Amino acid sequence: MVRYLLNREGIDPNASDRNWLSPLMVAARSLSVELVCAIVDEAIYLDVDAVDREGRTAIDYAREEFESERDFVQGDRLASLTYRYEKVISLIRNRKNIHGIRRVNPKRKCKDTNRKL
Repeated sequence: MVRYLLNREGIDPNASDRNWLSPLMVAARSLSVELVCAIVDEAIYLDVDAVDREGRTAIDYAREEFESERDFVQGDRLASLTYRYEKVISLIRNRKNIHGIRRVNPKRKCKDTNRKL
């Protein structure tokens, strides 16, 4: 569903709400690998450096969520949380470093998820 919406004409993945939160920031804050993957893969123009009213980026949101949750989980749940955090950060950084704001390879898809969004 997310991929479908991002490919519709007139949909702006950089749109923000009244607090200047973009869809990428919300997905990063939830540490949702699947949503971040869909946004990064499908958005033709994506500003990964967008900031909210307080100057926080999507990476900042992911870091804040990880740091607030890691003290409350142990074992497998901590491993899962760490994996999701590292994967979300990696997806955002790769988009920033390789593609900038414009997507170069429209056929590129995240390899580690086969889930429908």
